[in-house]
Amino acid sequence: MLVRAVVHVHSEWSYDGAWTLEKIANLFRRLNCKVILMSEHDISFDHTRWESYQKACAKLSDEGLLIIPGIEYSDENNAIHVLTWAVAEFLGNNQPTGNILEKVNEKNGICVFAHPSRHEAWQRLDSSWLPLFHGIEFWNRKFDGIAPSREASDLLKLSGKSTPFVGLDFHRINQLFPLSMMIHVKGTLSKDNVFTALRTGQSYPLAMGVSALRFTDGFLSSSVKVADRIRRLASKLIKP
Repeated sequence: MLVRAVVHVHSEWSYDGAWTLEKIANLFRRLNCKVILMSEHDISFDHTRWESYQKACAKLSDEGLLIIPGIEYSDENNAIHVLTWAVAEFLGNNQPTGNILEKVNEKNGICVFAHPSRHEAWQRLDSSWLPLFHGIEFWNRKFDGIAPSREASDLLKLSGKSTPFVGLDFHRINQLFPLSMMIHVKGTLSKDNVFTALRTGQSYPLAMGVSALRFTDGFLSSSVKVADRIRRLASKLIKP
């Protein structure tokens, strides 16, 4: 079964999120998504709040939509961020990236390198960490805009094994964009089956209805980069 998932979504459970889980669920149901991979900021959580959050996600999930709880862990310098899923316990705030990656892998969790171009995080990455990532977010709507990150695309080539991810980094409606992951789920739609697919690379990124990788070079790449430069310039001009 092939299901559509949106990745890297923040609710009001994050310190900077604006939408409730209920509102997020209603939006993506209408957009025919079957999986929402949440990624709340670690700074907003402790062990007790994480347990409550997992229950809230489970309460809003059903056979037609899975809201999967996840944490976006940031390092002590708030430079490198790691999206994580499939780990039942909260691992703490402002942990060194190497520690987070090791802990998540020990627990058979899933790790994705978030927005590598943000604050040039890709330059701070230790190459020994690459095998510990299941994926690299090469297109992040909030930070990269409407074109993928060149640095993250290069990092994907260097990694060789990591799955290319696209993420909304959704906090507010302006981050909504036609970026999604298609996941090959074997059997029924369940968290365990989604996790198995993500661990084994059974997913691929879409942008505007076609493979998102088509936007990393050639005509489509040039077109969206020009469009994004115009968008950013226009945004600066209309700001008060």
